[in-house]
Amino acid sequence: MSKLDYRPRTFHVHLSIRGYLRGATKRELGQLFEDGNGRQLSADEAREHMMDLLSEGKEVIPMGRPCEGFDFSGGGCPGHIKE
Repeated sequence: MSKLDYRPRTFHVHLSIRGYLRGATKRELGQLFEDGNGRQLSADEAREHMMDLLSEGKEVIPMGRPCEGFDFSGGGCPGHIKE
C-alpha cells in the first residue's frame, strides 16, 4: 500500500469544451478567443475552433497557458505541489 501525499497543491482552471458549447450564447463565444494578431474571433469562428479542438481529441482547454502535464483529453491540470 502506497503512502498518500497530502502536501498542498495548486490546480489550474480548465474549461470543458462540450459543456461550454452546450450553454454558451453567441455573445459569450464572441468574447472567448483572439487570433495571433489580437483580433477577437467572432462567435462562429470561436465555435468552429472549439469543434476543431474536439476533433483533435481535446475535451478540455486551460483558462490560460497550459501548465506542465496538462491533460487535454479530459484530466486538465494534474496539480502542482506548493513549495
